[in-house]
Amino acid sequence: MRIPPLHLQLIYDKGRPTRAVIDIEALEALLEAAEDLDDIEYLNSLKEEDLEVVSFDEYLRESQRRREAEQIARSKQSDSKNAKKVRDRHRKAG
Repeated sequence: MRIPPLHLQLIYDKGRPTRAVIDIEALEALLEAAEDLDDIEYLNSLKEEDLEVVSFDEYLRESQRRREAEQIARSKQSDSKNAKKVRDRHRKAG
């Protein structure tokens, strides 16, 4: 985004500038430019890390594998809780 010309008003206190007033369009453009710079810095920092690159298909397969493993773990937890309830009932009944 192109930053529009700044129409700046300075507010002085005791002869020194203490505040500035700018158009909202300029403010929004400056904020967007700052966000873009943050994004660029982040992307540059990633270049310095040892990253593993995988294909999108491989990522999807791995994500599916993890979801299935989590479902199995939850199912085992649930089965274990149900078995404990049944044992507890038998103990109370017996």
